[in-house]
Amino acid sequence: AACFDANGGVFEPLLGEEDAIVSDALNHASIIDGVRLCKAKRYRYASCDMADLERQLQQ
Repeated sequence: AACFDANGGVFEPLLGEEDAIVSDALNHASIIDGVRLCKAKRYRYASCDMADLERQLQQ
């Protein structure tokens, strides 16, 4: 439970509207929840798909 809470709360104080997060679509639910709580732009790529990651990075 402590790790879930830590992952859920780490992104909001560190990242703002001017930041972006690029994450694997199969990240742990606690990371996904934490990312949703922050104001950073969010980009998800298909798990282990480097071509999709490249497309997301080009946006």
